[in-house]
This record gives sequence, structure tokens and C-alpha cells, in this order.
Amino acid sequence: EANLNTIVFFGNGNTDGETKSQQAYTDSKLKLNANGYVREGYVFSGWSETKNGLVKYVDQSEITVPTDSVYELYAVWSPNLNTITFNGNGSDSGTMDSQSMYTDSTENLTANGFSKTGYHFIGWSTKPTGDVEYLDKGSYKMGNGSSYDLYAKWEPNQYTISYNPNGGQI
Repeated sequence: EANLNTIVFFGNGNTDGETKSQQAYTDSKLKLNANGYVREGYVFSGWSETKNGLVKYVDQSEITVPTDSVYELYAVWSPNLNTITFNGNGSDSGTMDSQSMYTDSTENLTANGFSKTGYHFIGWSTKPTGDVEYLDKGSYKMGNGSSYDLYAKWEPNQYTISYNPNGGQI
């Protein structure tokens, strides 16, 4: 006589949602419940038998129920490719392409391509009038949003004026 087994789903880092457990007899055919979990900045890839495993079943796969009395399946997530847009914030020349990074990855920012007459570039801010948060080509950890804006921060140049009295006195 076949045993009644339970298939339990784990979100494995999910930020919301749920997927209800299922029951079925050993060696019977079963269509897995649709994934109900959500993870910000990621897309659901399928189910694994271990927390850090590879996808064994895609969403709603038909499986043959194993002999385990409790069969655990873990969500496998793939990070989204997100975009950083660079804003010259008053620059008078130069352009920059957007930079793409995966959710939760860390990379160096693209080198500044903007310039502003009478000013020098000191870094990037997440607000047009904010303080410098990232240096030129500095390390940046991508969040889970689809897009981010960085604004160039400028500091006025300082000049030295020298007088030549040309034989006279100052």
C-alpha cells in the first residue's frame, strides 16, 4: 500500500507570498502547485531539493511522488538585471551610457564622462542636491529596484591670481 506523503515548499529568501503544501501517494503523478512566492529584485526559476541546489522542477511540473514522507522543495531565484542612469546635474559637456548590474551584485561604477566649466567632479549622489555617496569608479552594491539614478556632484575650482607689477610696486 502506498504511503501518503507531503510536499512542502519553502520560499528560500522570498519577501512575500506563500505556496501551499500538497499531499499525494508514493509513486503517483502530481502537478506541483504554482509558485506563490515573490522575491523583490528576482525572478522565480523553479524548485530545488536543497536550499542552494539547481532547478530540478520548473513551475507546475508534473512529478512522480517520491517515497519521502515529507518531500521538501526550495524556490530557486535568479537576480534581475537593473539599470543605473547617470545624470550630469548641470554639466555642460559629456555623456554617459547607463550601467547594468544584477540585484545584490557589487561592481565599480563607470568612470565619469561629464564635465562642467569652472568646476571639478567630486562624486555621485542619489539626489540632485545630496551629498557625495559614491566616488568616481567607486564600489556600488545594486539594490533590488529596476532602476536607479545617480547625480554628478560638482565643486568650484579655486584659482590663484598673481600680479606682476612690471617694475612698479604693489
